[in-house]
Amino acid sequence: VVMRPFGLKKERKLSDLVHIESENMATVCKNDKHLDLEIVFMTESMERDNQRISVSTKVRFHNNLGKCYFAIIKPFHILICTTLLQRAKNNIEKSLYR
Repeated sequence: VVMRPFGLKKERKLSDLVHIESENMATVCKNDKHLDLEIVFMTESMERDNQRISVSTKVRFHNNLGKCYFAIIKPFHILICTTLLQRAKNNIEKSLYR
């Protein structure tokens, strides 16, 4: 709602943004006139039945408003990604030790 006057539109559903690329990779893509955002979630099997989960973000700015918008959002983006990864780790660990 706050960003709507700047031409940044909200998607109707998160599922509209998520693309399952493979068994080990999913992307969340959002493109508008100010910036293109792509977040990639990847899993990788490691030794001893461990798994690595990584998140990568790519942003392509189309104009200065896109840069300003992402400068405001970036700290929250980092916090949310870190929190989600920690939550996934905790849930996996809990399920292993039940």
